[in-house]
Amino acid sequence: MVILRKHFGIEENDLRAEAKDSASGLTEGVTEQSTSAGRKTGARGQTQSMGQTIVHMLNDFLDQRKTELKGLRQAHIKALAGERKLKQDLSAAVGAAKARTEYLQATIEKETAAFYAKIDELQARLDAAAINGRCVQKLEPCGVQTDMRAKREAEMKALKEAWDKLAEGTDAVRPNTWE
Repeated sequence: MVILRKHFGIEENDLRAEAKDSASGLTEGVTEQSTSAGRKTGARGQTQSMGQTIVHMLNDFLDQRKTELKGLRQAHIKALAGERKLKQDLSAAVGAAKARTEYLQATIEKETAAFYAKIDELQARLDAAAINGRCVQKLEPCGVQTDMRAKREAEMKALKEAWDKLAEGTDAVRPNTWE
């Protein structure tokens, strides 16, 4: 921008004075006959007004771009602050989740140990009940009134023995259903 301003003579040129050589240094070694270099700056030619228009246009573009970049920077700073806050929140959430996971794992281990202890206790009781059940079945059939049945069986046995004694020496034959 500085080179263009000096080349077109915008900063040092008094528009009411005679045209001067460009101060940019871009005209050294160029003859006066050249139309593209060795520009004279002043109010009389199109060179200065065209150059001034371009420089102003570039200045306006530069100002707009600086404003845009300033706005983008502010938006970036705001977004970055939001991201940092989100990171803090997520870090806190991760810490809480980790603590909760550890608590749940400890609870699961404790409950699992209690469960297996109860299973072992239940198995011991079941084994004892099975042993006791076998003893009862050896003595008497389950679900039957043992006192009445035992009396009846003893009575039937005594009757069969009595019949055998009475039938000795006779032609009486013991029935097949008594066996």
